[in-house]
Amino acid sequence: MIFKKPSSKEVIFTLISWVIVLSAINFLCGLIVKNTYIAVDAIDEKAAQNSFGYFKPDQDKVILFPGLEPYHVRINSLGLRSVGPAGELSLEEIQNKYRILAMGDSLTFGLFVDDEDSYPYRLQNILSEEGKNAVVLNAGVGSATITDYIYYLKVKGLALRPDLVTINFCTNDLGEMKKDKPLYQKMKEDNKFSLGKTIKLTKFMRIFRKFELDYRFNRWMKKIKDDAVRKAIVERSQNIDDIMKVAAYHAGTPVTDPFAAELKESWANYFKALDELAALLKENHAGFLYIIYPDIVTVFDGGKRNYQDIIIPYLERNGIEYLDLRPVFQANKDSILEIYNDLPRDFHLDGLGAQLLAEEFYERIKDKIR
Repeated sequence: MIFKKPSSKEVIFTLISWVIVLSAINFLCGLIVKNTYIAVDAIDEKAAQNSFGYFKPDQDKVILFPGLEPYHVRINSLGLRSVGPAGELSLEEIQNKYRILAMGDSLTFGLFVDDEDSYPYRLQNILSEEGKNAVVLNAGVGSATITDYIYYLKVKGLALRPDLVTINFCTNDLGEMKKDKPLYQKMKEDNKFSLGKTIKLTKFMRIFRKFELDYRFNRWMKKIKDDAVRKAIVERSQNIDDIMKVAAYHAGTPVTDPFAAELKESWANYFKALDELAALLKENHAGFLYIIYPDIVTVFDGGKRNYQDIIIPYLERNGIEYLDLRPVFQANKDSILEIYNDLPRDFHLDGLGAQLLAEEFYERIKDKIR
């Protein structure tokens, strides 16, 4: 058999046909996946010029995560997570308001919950309802720690001219300090164009990622060696003993035994960085409020001692204003399932937890704002 070499017209026709077919498939897939993604778009070199946060400005996405409910994330024009209509302001417009820069990790960002259930959003609502001329700037991002906050302040945060800066302590902060480079820098450098990444973001590929979620969740469950912990997570047990067992399994030494000798150096490095952060804010005439997030283990006194007993004496010695949420959460133990997001699968704050935090926050600062 003799094969005839296709003509240029035939090649072009074939290519155009494939483009049309693939475009049609991609369009149909878009009808299924709609606005669902697996992550919010991080900054790159270009976006960083106009963003004051860790994300590209003007995003509106529903985010999927294995084992949890989809959640809605909006990123405003400043590259910060939305705190509602009252926070949809330009850089020039916020200068006429009392500016609260909420730095932090996934707790501040509001991981796994809709915008409305993040504490900065709830705080903005209270401020608006009380007629306070203030704006909350949610600069939270997952996996951030105190060294990341220092870097972010220097390259972006201070340009917002905050009147008050807040950070939160979570127990993963100690381990997160071991990064090779600040998170802001890493996100910007890692988010470069690649053909593979572009293909993954097509609607055609996103539909496969959506169906992959159950597989990924089951794979994670197989890695859990403790049968009781795995069973509690899979069945979404609402029994407090099961929840505490899962919490202790994931928490690690900073929660279960914060005074352990192996953590001495980590605490020293953390407080050294906190000294630097406090000095930077003082130099720039910004107020500082430190939030101590209560791990559920500390709410139920499930560890040998509590990390609050390490942090609070340091804060008081150094004159740093703080908000300890543990007593507030302990007073609301009966509603613990509404305080945290999706126990025992997730231990971030849900709407009630965010509201309790926001109310305590407001009471602490209300007299500072006209």
